[in-house]
Amino acid sequence: MFGRRLLRGHFEEEVTMEISILLPARGRPKNLLKSLNSLYELAKKPDRITTLVRLDDDDPFLEAEHHVLKRPYVKLFQGPRLGYAHMHQYYNKLAEIARGDWLFMWNDDIDMLTQNWDELLCDAPPYSVQFPRRDISETTDFT
Repeated sequence: MFGRRLLRGHFEEEVTMEISILLPARGRPKNLLKSLNSLYELAKKPDRITTLVRLDDDDPFLEAEHHVLKRPYVKLFQGPRLGYAHMHQYYNKLAEIARGDWLFMWNDDIDMLTQNWDELLCDAPPYSVQFPRRDISETTDFT
């Protein structure tokens, strides 16, 4: 959502946005906790971020994951296991539900490393694809 503000006698575009994190998860509650903490602790305005998490009914760590996900900014969805080969179905369903201006495809084994990462999106062109990258080692895949 875009708004306007008066700055130095003229109007300048002000960006206010919502970010939806699409996160299928399974079997790694410690990773999930670390990943969520990195997203929200490094965001400048964490209240504009909503994480949509999809868990499998047969997940052996379901109770621990439910405990990790008891947060006001998390929306939890649960259903039958589709399997890794159908990961696109998890993401597509979460994207249908999402309401953010930005959609982030995320995993429970990803950690955010950039302070104020959400503010960087304000400088990105609308309707663009952004590729955050983790470039802390020589073997990082930059795709």
